[in-house]
Amino acid sequence: PPGVPLELRDVKTARRVVEGEQVVVVEGLVSNATSEPQSVPLLRASLIDAKGDEVENWTFAASATTLPPGGSTGFETIAKNPPTEGRILIDFVATP
Repeated sequence: PPGVPLELRDVKTARRVVEGEQVVVVEGLVSNATSEPQSVPLLRASLIDAKGDEVENWTFAASATTLPPGGSTGFETIAKNPPTEGRILIDFVATP
């Protein structure tokens, strides 16, 4: 969202079976490309079906809550029983 001076990088998804359940694992990095320390907001995942409709969303936290200048931190989230076709979008949760 506007005003968030951070970037999402190297976002990857992988389908897996965990304890007999289909899941999609999403992982990546949150990077601070500024010259100032930055707070890391919550992240929002949106599960989008083949028609383009959002079928589910949830929020989750990255591994760190603040980043130094030039710093990065990882994140990972899991979608259980995702549709066979579609995608997952990751974005920052807007802060008031």
